[in-house]
Amino acid sequence: MIRRSILVSAIALVLTNACGGYSPRNAGFYREASDCVPSTQAELAALSVDRADVSKIYYVLRRVTLQEDEVFDGYDAWVEFHDCPGALVLELDTVCAPRQRYTRGACRIEGVKAF
Repeated sequence: MIRRSILVSAIALVLTNACGGYSPRNAGFYREASDCVPSTQAELAALSVDRADVSKIYYVLRRVTLQEDEVFDGYDAWVEFHDCPGALVLELDTVCAPRQRYTRGACRIEGVKAF
């Protein structure tokens, strides 16, 4: 039993180091960026954003530091448009649920804060 525990601890340590400090303690909440596509599409639909106006969508992994561990905190979906320099940013939590949304640069969407 002790041998198995050491092996599990060693695997967790390797995974932590290989993932740049990603902590296995919240591994159950980890999602791939592609898991957030439905949430992103739903947010765009709720904002009446025409998909034809979107030039690119990309996801940025967000991490926070808790004590000495970096932990996964969700994704920011950056939505760029053909007609404005800037983007709509959708902040998504660890299960891809929307936290907040805002625009950057010259892009403006009614009802969305601009920064």
